[in-house]
Amino acid sequence: MCRLPTGPSYTRAGGYFSSEAAWSPPAWQPSWELSDALHADREDMNSEQIADLELKIEVLENRSRRGNLRVRGLPETLTDLSSTLLSLFQSLMPQVAADQFRMDRVHRSLGKPRSSELLRDVVLKFHYPEVRDQILAAARNLSTLPELPSSVHLYADLAPSTLYVNVEK
Repeated sequence: MCRLPTGPSYTRAGGYFSSEAAWSPPAWQPSWELSDALHADREDMNSEQIADLELKIEVLENRSRRGNLRVRGLPETLTDLSSTLLSLFQSLMPQVAADQFRMDRVHRSLGKPRSSELLRDVVLKFHYPEVRDQILAAARNLSTLPELPSSVHLYADLAPSTLYVNVEK
């Protein structure tokens, strides 16, 4: 709410007015209805832009994980993950040369397991992303993975937002 001054005041037009004079907003000030409409349109545009940016982030995150493979169910007692996984991949695909299974990184998922029964996933990044797809295709044809417990499964490493969308469908 705007309060008018009690005494004479200086205005932008260069004159004086008294409290008895009727006050109206300057012509350059937009009306409240127009301002509210512009604000609502801006919110709609912002929400569309935010949704578009979230989609772009999801695409970029999935591209950065393109060569990653997630192995679920490996015991925490295994210390030499690289050699264990290399022997697994060679038994899955004996026709592929060992140098094709070049892994840039192999590590357990971050964080401590919430309980001793829960195992952290192993995430590995292949130097050649197409090898990951070949391994996943070869593992789909088997009921259990050789030389490993039946609880071990292979997955493509996808962004959590992609997994959430796929669960909703």
